[in-house]
Amino acid sequence: MGANRSDFSYASPKENSNEDDVAYFLVLSGGAFRGALQFWVIAHLMAKYWFRHISGVSVGSINGICASMLKLDLLHDFWTSTENKKGFLKTRWAYMVGMVTLIVPVLNSVGVTKIYHGIYSMKPLLNKLREYVKLENVKIPFACGIVAAQGGDEIYHNIDTRDVSSNEFMAKAIQASSCMYPFMMPPLVDLPGTQEKNPEISIDGGYWNIFPIPWNEIEAARGEGKKVVIHAIGCTPLSRVKRVNKKNFFSFFGFFWLLMRVIEIMEASVYGDEQGGDILQLRYAAGKGGEIHLWVPSVDPGDPFDASKEEIGRRLSEGKSTVERGPIVLPGIGV
Repeated sequence: MGANRSDFSYASPKENSNEDDVAYFLVLSGGAFRGALQFWVIAHLMAKYWFRHISGVSVGSINGICASMLKLDLLHDFWTSTENKKGFLKTRWAYMVGMVTLIVPVLNSVGVTKIYHGIYSMKPLLNKLREYVKLENVKIPFACGIVAAQGGDEIYHNIDTRDVSSNEFMAKAIQASSCMYPFMMPPLVDLPGTQEKNPEISIDGGYWNIFPIPWNEIEAARGEGKKVVIHAIGCTPLSRVKRVNKKNFFSFFGFFWLLMRVIEIMEASVYGDEQGGDILQLRYAAGKGGEIHLWVPSVDPGDPFDASKEEIGRRLSEGKSTVERGPIVLPGIGV
């Protein structure tokens, strides 16, 4: 554990007993190292509400698994001890040389090798997750979103702590949910419905849903006659989002275009396009009579891959300010 540990309190199911007709959900967006912005909002909410379910993608899955285990002290140390990317990512120098010299593309194209794109290896992060993820400590059901390439088709999966049998599987699923391919090398995960000896490439669920909605859980709560209240924590101010055409995601300028625009693509999916963004989908999920409590920063969140101690500290401070401002409350939509 790192220094500057704080004590945290947690609501219990009994503390929601005066609201038996309300079901609370916590949804955490991606945002790479901007995820420090979420910490103090999570701590504030965990002290106030007992959540029926927690879900997250990318860095939100890392924050979310710690919240589900009621281990905010662990998460606090995770963020306050972060000083650079080296604790999470390792540069693949041999890969970079192979790409520049075209050796990797040529060997891949003729089937001699199967070297996956990715400037960084995620082994340091996986090692941290192996230390942190303990299914026996999960107190609140948690799910992380990943996108898998199954037979050439990209398929979205929610990996729920109740449906997996090992800490290793869950750690790899969270690693996959945090893999911003092709910037990072994707892990192989044995997904539900696939053969054990044929694991699939799995990547950041934020490509599809940067606010991963636990539809089944929400529909079950609504079926019980409960009002649905979703607390959604994002890492980007409403005023800063750049519109990007998502349909060009895998095909337009390819690898280098994607490398430069990937964060913008994911942010665009949050705040809407002609089909409706994730916030609109959250409102539909809450349904008529439900509510969305949207927690977002008001300042520029900075470079998502800036993991300097100064920048992490600034984001943690902004998280406290976000708590003081309170959420943007949006009504649910339904018939």
